Amino acid sequence: MGFLRTLGKISGIEEIVKWSRGKAIEVHEKNVYGQHFVYVDNDYNICIVLAKADGTLHIFIGDIVEAKRHIKYGADNNKMLDRVMESDEMQWKINPNRVLYHGLSMPNKLKVYKGKVISSNAFNKSIDDNWINLTKDVFLKEMQSSGNLKSAGFDESLL
Repeated sequence: MGFLRTLGKISGIEEIVKWSRGKAIEVHEKNVYGQHFVYVDNDYNICIVLAKADGTLHIFIGDIVEAKRHIKYGADNNKMLDRVMESDEMQWKINPNRVLYHGLSMPNKLKVYKGKVISSNAFNKSIDDNWINLTKDVFLKEMQSSGNLKSAGFDESLL
């Protein structure tokens, strides 16, 4: 582990990973995801919340490298999907200025999709099933009313 830690310090990866800890990050990616939110708790659990134009809400839960679980809700708050993801389906790299996505679940499996970091706030909650349910409720409610995802993404109850 000493070699990897040294390599991380030399390449700056360690500082980039530390930057994301305890953050709620608003991201815009123009090709696939549009506006979405990335949450990184203090244990480096990651949750990506993606509201789609068809009224569905996609939640991806994973670690600092990749998605481990995908949950999809319908506009009626009905859980449509809850599955474990394979390690090569969706991977990400979170930087202070952008989030990079790639994997077999992406439209072009060989392409790296780049999301621009729009803003970030402190995030002091733990990503667990209770927080995920609260997040789902806040986003679906906002999607059905004003559609202002920024107010949902940085809602005080989620941070």
